[in-house]
Amino acid sequence: MQKIMLAAIMLSILASFSFACQEAFATVPVPAVVSGQEGGLLNVSVHTLPGSGKVFTQISPAVGISTQLSQEEAVRQAFLLSGGEREKCDVYFSFFDDGNTPAVDGPSAGVAMAVALTAALEAKELRHDVAITGEILPGGMAGAVGGIIDKAQASARSGMHIIITPKQQIYDNILLSKLGEKYDIAPFEAKTLKEAYDVATSKEGEKFSQKFELEAKEIAPNLPRREMNLLDTKFAEVAKGINSQLYAKIIMQREGALAEYASYFEQEFEKNGKIIDMGYAYTAANNAFLSQIDAAFLSIPPQKLDLQKEILDVEGCLASQPEVEPTEKNFEWVAGADARVAWAEEKLDEIKKIENGLDSQEGKYLALREVYYAKGWCEAAYYIKRQAKEERGERINQSALAPLAQDMLEQAQKEIGNSFLPDADAMHHLSLANSSMQKGKYLAAIYDISYARGTQESESAKDLPDIENYTKALMKEEFSTLWGRTYQSQGIYGAYSASGENRSISEGYGVLSLGASMEEGMLRVAQRISSSPISVQVEERGIMENKLANIFVGGIFFVCIIFLGVKISELGGRKGI
Repeated sequence: MQKIMLAAIMLSILASFSFACQEAFATVPVPAVVSGQEGGLLNVSVHTLPGSGKVFTQISPAVGISTQLSQEEAVRQAFLLSGGEREKCDVYFSFFDDGNTPAVDGPSAGVAMAVALTAALEAKELRHDVAITGEILPGGMAGAVGGIIDKAQASARSGMHIIITPKQQIYDNILLSKLGEKYDIAPFEAKTLKEAYDVATSKEGEKFSQKFELEAKEIAPNLPRREMNLLDTKFAEVAKGINSQLYAKIIMQREGALAEYASYFEQEFEKNGKIIDMGYAYTAANNAFLSQIDAAFLSIPPQKLDLQKEILDVEGCLASQPEVEPTEKNFEWVAGADARVAWAEEKLDEIKKIENGLDSQEGKYLALREVYYAKGWCEAAYYIKRQAKEERGERINQSALAPLAQDMLEQAQKEIGNSFLPDADAMHHLSLANSSMQKGKYLAAIYDISYARGTQESESAKDLPDIENYTKALMKEEFSTLWGRTYQSQGIYGAYSASGENRSISEGYGVLSLGASMEEGMLRVAQRISSSPISVQVEERGIMENKLANIFVGGIFFVCIIFLGVKISELGGRKGI
């Protein structure tokens, strides 16, 4: 009995020592956008000391709120994985590079920080040839980050042999494969902190083959069926048209890697149909839009990559766009279609300006992806215009909307320009709006102005402590306009999808705020139409059409779309239909 008690005491003493916090250090390379928009490598270092559970971070370079929140989650997940007692440890985080980084912000170092801390807690060595990028999420999951290609290039240039990434997109995977052929680096897709940790603590020099899985996302089980009005029903027809395009590409273009993943796209096509029936037509249209780009990307083997041919294809799509006169009933459809044509034209103009300077396969693939976005927007505009043609009503004179568009543009420029951190995507859409105004496309301009304001609002509010309450309030709003309702439905879908995966519903806030801004913008147009005589009277139509014809013949002019001066890998900002 005494021996048993003695053994128990010894085990208790050993257990207390095993959970005691020891002073330890660990460092891991983190690829990041560090100088302007260029990929570089930071080193994130963690230092543990016996303490009371506090988390400290350096102030030079300055560390932003998003990174600090990521540090807190990294600490939580590292202690859960290691089995250590957080209340006995203080944790110190530091970032080091060549001195060109004035500030560090964003969540993309989350997994790396969690890996480094876990290694320190378990007294394990980290490999010196592994770079890590990825957000750390509740449950120890690895979350998506941007700029994976730039980060992989930076890692390769710095002598890394493995880059651990979160879930890769199809185009990321293809380009990462090309980089792997060019450099001695293998991308490894880690879903969890544990997977990333196992690779990072493996034997130095051990080889890992590229890991990539394409998985269809299920519809959130708690997603409610949305009550549809007439506008929703009409947009459902647009979504069905775009989804049918996806099906056509699956059946007709089973080349390259697309043949391997055809069943995935078939599942996406069927899921989109279900989403439309549940009242989330915009989500289905957006899914089909993005899936078409992925399917097209997979169907082009490297030896058949013909960028010029793809550019000509988009130019043909734009040239064949039907002209639809705006009326008091279809102006929203025209606004959305003309805006997408403007997006496609600007995208194509950017590609053509740098096309001749693309000498690497990676650069050409990145450009090809952007060309596919332009084509997708052009095709979406066609389906939206087809619906606009079915809407009867008295024609309106777009030029009478110029004062409203100018007022809205000036207001948005002031709001966004005076923001603490003006959002790049918001500024991009203001540029598009300005270009549309120069062409007399005031409805498209108002659409992009509203888009810009909604984007800036979502960026400014994302770190608010009561963001979930704002999200719930926007989910309950009774929007009445076409674009207010479509973006709201997308936001609701996103919120329920996040909730179904144990993430915050605030992930839907960005699109919901976009819907609120669109609602306000379209209502202002409707009010302008109803309060002033801006319609073209029936008896004047023949005269007006003759005048327009004369103007068309004698004075068509082209306005240069404002070029934002960004690299091909950063074109476009927020992507979607």
